[in-house]
Amino acid sequence: MVPAAEGCWAQCCRRFADSGFPFLETRRHSTLRACGALSILGTFLAFLGFLGGFASGGFLLKALPWATVTTRRGTFTGGIRHVCNFEKGKCFELSSFDCDTTLDAHACEVCKVGASGAFIPVILTLVTYLTFGRNTWKRYTGDDSAQIKLMSCFAGLFGGATILSVLIAYWDTCVRFQVAREEREAQIGPGLVCIGVGASLLKLVCGALHLGLPVEEPGVEKPLKAGIEEAKTNDVSTA
Repeated sequence: MVPAAEGCWAQCCRRFADSGFPFLETRRHSTLRACGALSILGTFLAFLGFLGGFASGGFLLKALPWATVTTRRGTFTGGIRHVCNFEKGKCFELSSFDCDTTLDAHACEVCKVGASGAFIPVILTLVTYLTFGRNTWKRYTGDDSAQIKLMSCFAGLFGGATILSVLIAYWDTCVRFQVAREEREAQIGPGLVCIGVGASLLKLVCGALHLGLPVEEPGVEKPLKAGIEEAKTNDVSTA
């Protein structure tokens, strides 16, 4: 049973490694260069979102807030860790903020839950971008394997979908839910947009590109690549 299971697993790994799309395989290096460029752009945008989310006030929170809520008591600008009322020159740490002092304690508590849930995933998404870029470089330089392809797809597709769900939860609690309350307005800040595009959208695109590229191991001719070369040879012979 064990050898059969191992054989089945090896066969699945080989099929996964060889799977891909011909139009991407014929442009392999161009595709990986584009993926590398998107990874750099995504890291930059995610870092901007990180700065805004963890800013304790000042210019960064003004320029890169995740959400802005306007009530009868003024406009409150916040990220993950802090919320500020720049009109009064006051900033508060969100986790220790006393929601009972606000006009709507329930809305405040709901946003605190959404913000606290984004703390660790935002940090992890920046760390995983480093390994994702490294694996993309390995595939580009020919140091490719089924394991590297799997790690690249996992980081891109699963990682991008995970941070997207976290950001949606933040938007749902700190923006949409606030709008539904009486006498208040709320809107998404540029910091949330930056990390949404950089850490989720671009990561999902790169994960899909990695999924569409077969593994190119040194000295091993892939069926797809062999078929392309054979087609080229036939075209030359016919001409």
